Amino acid sequence: MRMIRTLGAVAATGIASIVLLKLIAAVAAPLLGMFVAFLALAFKVGLALGVCYFLYRMFRRRRDEMAA
Repeated sequence: MRMIRTLGAVAATGIASIVLLKLIAAVAAPLLGMFVAFLALAFKVGLALGVCYFLYRMFRRRRDEMAA
């Protein structure tokens, strides 16, 4: 009888942990997706600003050389 009670407790713990894992995965997957999307957006904005700054510096040097 004692062995059946222990086996029942282990089974209940296993079922509870599987349910909890499924709930955590259901919440964590969209959060991870949003985080990756935010990183991609930050990279795109940084890349665009870097290109704009590079072009600004390139044309500004030519203008300064022409004026001198």
